Amino acid sequence: GKAGKDAKKDPIYLESASSDAVKPYINIVAVNSKDMDNKTYKKIIDLYHSKEAQKALKEDTKDGEKIVDLSQKEIKDIEDELAKK
Repeated sequence: GKAGKDAKKDPIYLESASSDAVKPYINIVAVNSKDMDNKTYKKIIDLYHSKEAQKALKEDTKDGEKIVDLSQKEIKDIEDELAKK
């Protein structure tokens, strides 16, 4: 976990994973357009989204981080929205 703290029990403030306030902190995997069909990259994404990886992330962060699956359009919309602020 993060410094031995529990993300659900120890925070000063707990933000909902579905809140707009967390959008600036979404991590993405980005590739050049020529690599969109790269089998190795696709395998990495599949592994990252696997049940085993999700379980490990949940245990390591004490459920303080979430894996989300956003389309390119959803990511672009978030980027555009944040650029307006």
